[in-house]
Amino acid sequence: MSRLDDLIAELCPDGVEYNTLGVIMTKIVDGSHNPPKASFGENLLPMISAKNINNGSIDFTDARMLSPDDFKSENKRTQITKGDVLMTIVGAIGRVAVVKTDNKMVFQRSVCVMKPNTDIANPDYVKYALESNHIQNIIHTQANGAAQQGIYLNQVGKLLIPLPPLPIQNEIVRILDKFTALETELETELETELEARKKQYEYY
Repeated sequence: MSRLDDLIAELCPDGVEYNTLGVIMTKIVDGSHNPPKASFGENLLPMISAKNINNGSIDFTDARMLSPDDFKSENKRTQITKGDVLMTIVGAIGRVAVVKTDNKMVFQRSVCVMKPNTDIANPDYVKYALESNHIQNIIHTQANGAAQQGIYLNQVGKLLIPLPPLPIQNEIVRILDKFTALETELETELETELEARKKQYEYY
């Protein structure tokens, strides 16, 4: 048996409980519904939208930049901290990331900010659970709108995920992080090999 099997047998022999995000999170809120215009100059701070969340991470490229005063006003809504879970809820819905940096940021309405109760939930485990095919199918099935799909905060709060004890969550995260790192390494190697083959082709 694997370590994960051992933990499951020890900590939840009768099966894993499920909980809604509304129970797991201490706060679920979306970003600004009336974002200020972009500012230019010094000491600017980023406003993130759905386009900035990709492949499980936050990309600050082309983020809208706000003045310190506008940022301070907008920050009252989300007050982001490390470990917060982000999910896109308008447009390209269902993309998920965990805040890993102390960088300051605020959000447009297309991003939902969730603050996990870390006594019961590992933020990275929640991310992986939300990225699962089962939850992604639910999210896309519940989406509203024709031109631009979206889901409401009350729908987010009702999403139900398995929530085993923390030691099991931590082990699942360790395993999936390892798989993710291996996948990234293989993709990099394949891209390098492909580029070499293209150069070889052009040469011949």
